[in-house]
Amino acid sequence: MSLLLVHVNGRHARELRSLVADEPTPPWPSLSALAGRDAVLGFLERAQRLRAHGLQETFAVCEDDRLIGLGGLARDDRAPHRAELGYWIAAPYRGRGHATAAARGLLAHGFERMRLALVFARVASANRASVGILEEVGLRFVGVEPVAEGNEPLRRHELRREEWTRA
Repeated sequence: MSLLLVHVNGRHARELRSLVADEPTPPWPSLSALAGRDAVLGFLERAQRLRAHGLQETFAVCEDDRLIGLGGLARDDRAPHRAELGYWIAAPYRGRGHATAAARGLLAHGFERMRLALVFARVASANRASVGILEEVGLRFVGVEPVAEGNEPLRRHELRREEWTRA
């Protein structure tokens, strides 16, 4: 498996639109809004703008030059030395280790290039596959975050730079 993380740009628009259209339940609220060409281009422009301001890095997860998902690190507004990890692999490519490989690559980028002190992720308790990925790449469970009534509880996982360098 030759997996590559590339900063998203306009050349990913058509493939991203196609992948999201085929997704039964988009995992990120912002993905569900990518139904049309303009929405996808707006998402990509926003990702580039956030990167230019040092707030977020959004990557195309590619295998053999084909887009198979997205991944990103968004800095915490209150603590810019921390960032939230997120990833999504399109349904046809799941179950092959791509999300785990992408998460490892994102962690390396976050700690080595962005010089983060801590990376965290929030995941629905029912999303056992993602919980397993987070644990496999070294993030440890630290608690359940409070959510609005009617929403599923979110598990919070974290990994500090010093824990990552020891792994």
